[in-house]
Amino acid sequence: MQVTDINFTEVMFEVNSFPNDYVGKEIEITGFVLKDSTMTPTHFALAQYVIVCCSADASPYGLVCKYTTDYPADTWLTIRGTIQLEMQQNKNTTVVNVTTAESVPKPARPYIYPSM
Repeated sequence: MQVTDINFTEVMFEVNSFPNDYVGKEIEITGFVLKDSTMTPTHFALAQYVIVCCSADASPYGLVCKYTTDYPADTWLTIRGTIQLEMQQNKNTTVVNVTTAESVPKPARPYIYPSM
């Protein structure tokens, strides 16, 4: 499944809400690397800022990814991988097991607006 600016919010909602339905499925998505202190060097979130009303409400939305390369925060990537479930912080988390990652330039419009 290819995630685009048009279907981004719908795909993220579906995959995060019903992860068992997507385990083993391939996904391709573009976003920026987002990290927090709980993540190992091989884990990062790949996210985009979603705006519902105005830029003040922009929130990162995406998926946790697992890969052998440790990318710096805010690096823009297009990744391809397989969706799996992984135990993190005592709960099953949707994780993309990344098979390929390619650095891409930051888009001119780096925000996602949900389609209504």
